[in-house]
Amino acid sequence: MRAAALVAVLLLAGCAHDSSTDASGTSGDPAALVAPPQALALLAGAPSPFARGRDMWEVWTCEIPGDTRHQLYDSDAWRLTTAPRELAAILEDGVSPWFSTISHGVYLPSFAAGGSVEVDPTGGDQECVEAAIALADPEADGVLVVATAAHRP
Repeated sequence: MRAAALVAVLLLAGCAHDSSTDASGTSGDPAALVAPPQALALLAGAPSPFARGRDMWEVWTCEIPGDTRHQLYDSDAWRLTTAPRELAAILEDGVSPWFSTISHGVYLPSFAAGGSVEVDPTGGDQECVEAAIALADPEADGVLVVATAAHRP
C-alpha cells in the first residue's frame, strides 16, 4: 500500500502544472524534477525496489496430465521431461551470473531443486503454485514452478 501511495504521489507531482514550462513541455526549473516532501517521506520508509543480498529459489515442476482439461494447458502428448535438479542447474549456470553481473554483485540468487507436484486433469497453474509453496523448504526465499505442458495457443 505504501508503494502504491508513493507511485500516486510521484505521478501527481509529475503531472502538476508548472507555469515555467515552455512550449516543448520541458521545465526550465530544475527544482521541478525534485519529488515533493510528502513523496520523499514515503520513499524513506519504503522497501527497496531492487533485490539485494542472496535469495535461494527452489525449482519445482508441475506435472500436467496428458488428459488435462484445464483451459491454460495444451492436451497434446508433449511434456517437459527435465527434472527440477536439471532445471535448477540451468538457472544456476545462466541466471545467477547474469544477476550478479548486472547488480555488480549486490544481488546473488541461487537455485536448488525442490521437487515435483501433480495436478488432476482439471487442475491448473494456481494449484501447482500452491502445492509447491506448501511443500517448499521454509528456508527458501521463493519458488519457481515450471509446468510440464505447453500453454494452449
